[in-house]
Amino acid sequence: MNLSCGGITIQKPDIISAWYNRNLNLFCMSTRFRLFWLVCILFFAGDELSAQAHIQWKEIIQFTKANYGPDPLLINGEYYQPKHRVANGHPWLFTEEWIPATLFIHGYTFDQQQVKYDIISDCIVLHGDLGNDKKTAIVLNATLADSLHMLDTKFIRTSLLTPCSLPKAYTAILWAGKDTLCAFFEKSYLATYYNKPPYGKYTQIRRTLWLIKDQKIYQVTSKRDFLQQYSQEKEAIRKFLRKAGITYNKATFEQIRRLMYFCEASKTQRNDRN
Repeated sequence: MNLSCGGITIQKPDIISAWYNRNLNLFCMSTRFRLFWLVCILFFAGDELSAQAHIQWKEIIQFTKANYGPDPLLINGEYYQPKHRVANGHPWLFTEEWIPATLFIHGYTFDQQQVKYDIISDCIVLHGDLGNDKKTAIVLNATLADSLHMLDTKFIRTSLLTPCSLPKAYTAILWAGKDTLCAFFEKSYLATYYNKPPYGKYTQIRRTLWLIKDQKIYQVTSKRDFLQQYSQEKEAIRKFLRKAGITYNKATFEQIRRLMYFCEASKTQRNDRN
C-alpha cells in the first residue's frame, strides 16, 4: 500500500496495510452506527429538542438585549410626545390600547410588537423595549418602516405603494388584486376650551377610500364614486350590495374585501364572454 505525503510516495509494508484497512473499516462501521443512533434520537425526541432550541433561542435574544441593547432598526426614532393629554377622546386609530402587530422595517421582520397609530400626527408609535425592563413610546422612523400588520390588516408606507400622490404617510390595504383599494383615517382636535368639554375634544374617525386603477388613483368614499369606476358592472354591484346587506359607507374591512372580490370576478367573466 502506498501513501502520498507532500508529493512523496511512501510504500507501506503489507502488515501495516492490513492493520490500516481493518481499523478504517471499524471506524466507518462505528461512524455509521453513531449516525444511525443520532437519527433515531432526532426522530423520537424532535419535539423536545425543538422546544429546547426555542428556549435557548429566547435566552440568546434576552442576553443580546440585556448586553447590547435593543435592535437599532426597531428603536430608531424619537420619543413620542403626546398632545392634549386631558382632552376628551384620543388621537389613536380605533383604540388607545396597545395593539399587537408585526413590523417590517428595512427588509427585516419584527414579530410580537405593541403599537398604536396616531392618525392626527400620522405616525406609528411603538411600545419600545429599551432593555432592563424599561419601555417607552417611540415614533417609528417613517423612512425605515416599510409596513406593519395589525387588526388583520396590512398598513403600508404610501411612498412604497405607488408613484401616485396620496394624502397620508400610511394606508390600510383592504384589497390588492388587479386593482388596489386602500383606506385612510383622519381625526381632528377641537380646542373648545370655553365650552364642554373644558379641555377640548377629538372628533370621531373619518374614513376615506381610494382606488388605484391603471396607475391612477381615485377617491371612492361614496358609493356613487365607486360605481363610476366599475360602470359596466354597476347594476350587478348594486344587486350584490342589496343581497349581502352591505351599506357601502359603513362597510367593514371584510365586507369591502368581499365587494372587491365580486367586482373583479364580474369584470373577468365579462371579459371572458367578450
